[in-house]
Amino acid sequence: MREEKNYLGLFRSMHEDWTLSIERVRPTWCEGWCETISQDPEQPLDLEYIREQWGGQRFKLVIRDGGQHYVTSFRVSIDAPPKRGGIIVKHPDEIERERRMEELERERSARAMTPAAAPAPAIDPTLGQMLADSIKSIGESKDAQVNMLWKMVDKKTSEPEAGAI
Repeated sequence: MREEKNYLGLFRSMHEDWTLSIERVRPTWCEGWCETISQDPEQPLDLEYIREQWGGQRFKLVIRDGGQHYVTSFRVSIDAPPKRGGIIVKHPDEIERERRMEELERERSARAMTPAAAPAPAIDPTLGQMLADSIKSIGESKDAQVNMLWKMVDKKTSEPEAGAI
């Protein structure tokens, strides 16, 4: 495997129209093509660029000429967590573990905010008696009205009709 200073020389020897394809090969849970970039004579490529943009682990770098013909390829290991676009990428298991922890925390918070079922408030005995008396009087007045209606109906049915004999 080439040492880092050899990579720097290799990157600097790239022609302007050459490209570098970066592919992550390890870890397997985030492997795949990262990007293909053109050589900029003002800012030659280096491993620090890859570390900043794509983080670390194991990469396959492929250099192609202006006609996109293969020139060379090599693998490099960079000691850093994987990144995409400069942002650290978490392992799917870690993401799932964090999601479960957040869910448990939300459930705990919801339980803490939910008041315990309290017994029904006791009714003041005086108020209770007043309410009972009111209900009773309403019922009695309704009964009185119904009784009066029955009496009226009875009178109508018991009086003979004129000319009914």
